[in-house]
Amino acid sequence: MRLSGLLILAASLVLSACVASADNGTHWQLSTVDGKAPGWRATLDLGEAGRIAGQAPCNRFSGSLERSDAVFKPGDLAVTRMACPDLAAEAAFLALLAGIEQAAQTKDLLILTGGGREMRFVPPTE
Repeated sequence: MRLSGLLILAASLVLSACVASADNGTHWQLSTVDGKAPGWRATLDLGEAGRIAGQAPCNRFSGSLERSDAVFKPGDLAVTRMACPDLAAEAAFLALLAGIEQAAQTKDLLILTGGGREMRFVPPTE
């Protein structure tokens, strides 16, 4: 009985740590592009210094990131190549991301801008 109680306590501590790490301003979900809902889903993971990763509408991506103060410049991205019906949306998202030059961030909002475009990200809901 004691062992099962300890296992439950350990599992809840691990789960709490995972939830806390996912809520530390490094995981983001796309909310709007130029003020409008995009109609597709994309995410960003900024958990590793000097790196960017995430899920575009179809494929995972990762690459280098120059980030300091307001500067936010993704480098060349490696992208998986799985086919899906949203490849046009994916191309648009990756092109937008490639043009980003600046970022502004609060606890609940990440705004990326560049080339006259804006992408807003919020903490993931799932």
